[in-house]
Amino acid sequence: MAWLAIAVGIASLVVFGFIHSISPREITVTRMVTAETRIRLYWTSQGKLPNRLSDLPQLPSRDNSIKDGWGGEIEYKTDGTKVTLRSLGGDPKLVASKDIVRSFDVSKERE
Repeated sequence: MAWLAIAVGIASLVVFGFIHSISPREITVTRMVTAETRIRLYWTSQGKLPNRLSDLPQLPSRDNSIKDGWGGEIEYKTDGTKVTLRSLGGDPKLVASKDIVRSFDVSKERE
């Protein structure tokens, strides 16, 4: 019977102590990093930026979604070789302090 108590205790630790749910913010940041990689690959192969994120090729075994962790579209803007990806976060109103923004220049090495 002691083994059953030990097994239940271990199972409780696994279920309640070690499982980490991924927040919508973390999902968004991960998707933006993947989008940056895809944009850089597109730039390298095509010599130009895509017109929209949906034009990007899929990367195998990656989360290629162009939606943020809340289900909203990730905004994509370009200015020459500069790219800005923006998510409004969980609040659909434009509150800049809560936005998640990733900016980079495809003509420069990744930082």
